[in-house]
Amino acid sequence: MTDMTAVAAGTDDVRVRANVTRLAAAQALTGANSAVIFATGSIVGASLAPDVSLATVPISMYVAGLAAGTLPTGAISRAYGRRVAFMIGTFCGMLTGLLGAFAILHASFPLFCCATFLGGLYGAVSQSYRFAAADGASTQYRPKAVSWVMVGGVFAGVLGPQLVQWTMDIWPPYLFAFSFVMQAVVADTVAAPIEQQVNGIDHMLYMSSQSGNDGSYTLTVTFDIGTDTNTALVMVQNRVALAMYQLPTSVQNQGILIRKKTPDILMVVNFFSPHARGKSAIFLVALGRSALRK
Repeated sequence: MTDMTAVAAGTDDVRVRANVTRLAAAQALTGANSAVIFATGSIVGASLAPDVSLATVPISMYVAGLAAGTLPTGAISRAYGRRVAFMIGTFCGMLTGLLGAFAILHASFPLFCCATFLGGLYGAVSQSYRFAAADGASTQYRPKAVSWVMVGGVFAGVLGPQLVQWTMDIWPPYLFAFSFVMQAVVADTVAAPIEQQVNGIDHMLYMSSQSGNDGSYTLTVTFDIGTDTNTALVMVQNRVALAMYQLPTSVQNQGILIRKKTPDILMVVNFFSPHARGKSAIFLVALGRSALRK
């Protein structure tokens, strides 16, 4: 592991609150995706399916996409950062709307099922928003951060059905076609707050913080194994520099110390030689170092 420690007499929650606001908005907009599909999927399915018994297949495809996208979302987040995973999900959301509208216009049941499957992938990614809100938050603020993002899901329950009601008859005789066009627009709108999501430093695993009685504050950022320490240090320095103007004047005047360290012991080597009796420990150390260099 590679640890980065930033020490300051301030708090990181100022920046986290801004992220939480963006993620809560993204949760509200993304949640409208599932509301549109559940409100229209069976109706559109019944009108497009070759047999009315297949009317609920689009809903089943959404659930299948939701299950299929959960593990890949986590894998992509670990390998490339949360932002990449979120943007891929947003792209799936846009495809859901566009492909859904195209399927309705051309009366294609298979294409509509593909659209709802992509919607499920989009929904799987949105489930990670609350975890992104917790990244970087202090122990005290973390429950609030997650709660605020979940509140965005409540607004999604209102936005989605209203979106369908406002747009279902705009493109006659293709019922709900414009609803899916608007769903694509909403998914594209999610890209804006996600682009501003600043917690997802590449290869970062998690953050932890500690406040001292003397007013000091320590933030430890832990990166994945194999991460270049110099690159990680530069990324953390850049993020801290962006937040400097938001910190109290006293903190800015005192400055913030950022350093890299590897706290884990990787190997312990014990040198012993039966032919070196009477030799000092210093001699053995020098002999061992010489052997290692060779």
